[in-house]
Amino acid sequence: MQPKANDKTYKGWIKEKHIEQKGEHLMGKESKSHKATSNRIAKKLGTEYNSSDGVDINTPSVAVEVETEETVRDAARQLQGHRKKVYIAGTNQEAVNIALEATKGTTIGVMNNQGEIVKSSSRKKR
Repeated sequence: MQPKANDKTYKGWIKEKHIEQKGEHLMGKESKSHKATSNRIAKKLGTEYNSSDGVDINTPSVAVEVETEETVRDAARQLQGHRKKVYIAGTNQEAVNIALEATKGTTIGVMNNQGEIVKSSSRKKR
């Protein structure tokens, strides 16, 4: 039941409904596009998708964080501390465009939802 606009719980209810509609990682939900993109890229890189905490795809030479347009700006934090090439993979073109803008002037690379490199990572493996 929706609370009335003057009810103190109304703002919390609206925020919760907005988060539910966005789906994705928020409140423990994962979108189909995130899961499909993660599995596709992991298979291409010869590894498995990690759906728990940490980066989504991790190999000895590459770390990939798969993001939607709603979550892409949080990806850089997930990739901090990795001493190898790091990428943000967008689940659609809008997410890729946001990732390209967010990674300007950084060592973070960008992939599309097929795992094709759109911007190379300039981070060197240490």
